[in-house]
Amino acid sequence: MTTKSLFNILEKANIKHNLQEDIQIDNLTDDSRKVSQNSLFLAPNLEISKTESFIKMAVQKGAKIVIAPKNNYSDFGVPIIQVEDDKIAKMHVAKAMYPKQPENVYAVTGSNGKTSTAHFIRQMLYFTGIKAISIGTLGVGYDENNYDLSKENASLTTPGAIDLHRILDSLADNYNYAALEASSHGLDQHRLDMVKVKAVGFTNFTQDHLDYHKTMGEYFAAKMRIFDLVQKGSIAAVNSDIAQFNEIVAKTSQKQLQLIDFGYKAKAIKIISCIPNIKGMAVELEYFGKKMSFELSLVGDFQLYNFITALAMLANDINNPEDIIPKLSPVPGRMQKVNSSKNIYVDYAHTPDALEKALKVIKDHKPNKIITVFGCGGERDALKRPIMGDIAAKLSDAVIVTDDNPRSEDAASIRKQVIGSHKFIEIADRKLAIQEAVSMAGVNDIVLIAGKGHEKYQIIGDTKLDFDDVKIAEEI
Repeated sequence: MTTKSLFNILEKANIKHNLQEDIQIDNLTDDSRKVSQNSLFLAPNLEISKTESFIKMAVQKGAKIVIAPKNNYSDFGVPIIQVEDDKIAKMHVAKAMYPKQPENVYAVTGSNGKTSTAHFIRQMLYFTGIKAISIGTLGVGYDENNYDLSKENASLTTPGAIDLHRILDSLADNYNYAALEASSHGLDQHRLDMVKVKAVGFTNFTQDHLDYHKTMGEYFAAKMRIFDLVQKGSIAAVNSDIAQFNEIVAKTSQKQLQLIDFGYKAKAIKIISCIPNIKGMAVELEYFGKKMSFELSLVGDFQLYNFITALAMLANDINNPEDIIPKLSPVPGRMQKVNSSKNIYVDYAHTPDALEKALKVIKDHKPNKIITVFGCGGERDALKRPIMGDIAAKLSDAVIVTDDNPRSEDAASIRKQVIGSHKFIEIADRKLAIQEAVSMAGVNDIVLIAGKGHEKYQIIGDTKLDFDDVKIAEEI
């Protein structure tokens, strides 16, 4: 357990106070539910009545000190230190409480591809003999392909400042390299500001998160904050093929960063050709003037972009990338190739848009047949069920409808809504459905098992059963 002097924390965080007595703090949190004895609680910036309700709950659970946005608060029996900017204060307090970090940190942003890019950075370092971690959507990834999916380490794309610094601090003694997903929310909320970043990457930019940012301009401005995380001379890896490229280049020039562009229009890492095939992609690159040809065992040209984003960010760290390319594998559950003599992929696609994109990507690889196995979750959006059935029918040669996570809803009714008037194969037992799909597949066919991806469970009723699509397919 980390125990720190309150005065020491406040001093390092540059927070002024008039407290007379020092106390020991062994827990830092901004979640009143996670308060324990001897906690320092960082109150949220809400209407005063709501903020006070959280402060009251935190004090009842043992908080000894509260840091809160400036306001006129009631007396809760513990000191309340008021600050001008609660986000900035949280960032500094988190760093003061959890000061250790890996020496080499890589941060990647973009509307899509952050998880895969961070994953590839970690894998590429591992295959060159360097232990590394990644932090993001899937929690904490270790070494080659291990993920801690516990609630303790899996929360947001970019964890809150407290969780982020806690994770970095806990792993810094064993890992000197880390790849972070930098979401627009995380950048806007200054969660990464106290992290010393070695290189940054910008994958792409498309419409997203307008519920939070309100306009595309605000969204882009949040993304651009990633370039403020690095010092002069640091690597800034940028996709040359996006509309915002010149605007980003201007920013990197202003910050005097080392621009490494990648893509079809790039100068540093230029894509010459990318030809999909049944096993993946035949790729030719011009890598800093040197021609490189290789097979990439990944599906979808978006994965090529994710890979070369990672390659660009590691340009100063890896000398012979062609030696490690054959060893790369995708993020668990994201077009993940099953270890099999047949072409079987597991993907998390559980929405109409995601399923359509996955099947179109597979079609680009020109299989003889596409066999799709999927279902829809219970107690979730029922309107998507017939839509996903229509998409599967249109883009597949054979479809097996099975159970996803039916939860407490009637599984047969869910399957019926998915099937509609289509002539699908219906197999309720997901393992038997996967078995049937694999047995149907020829050497040049592709099986897509969609909907659950990296999940290692199936929820039937109130019971959470062990179930891993990848493991099941491999065993079959």
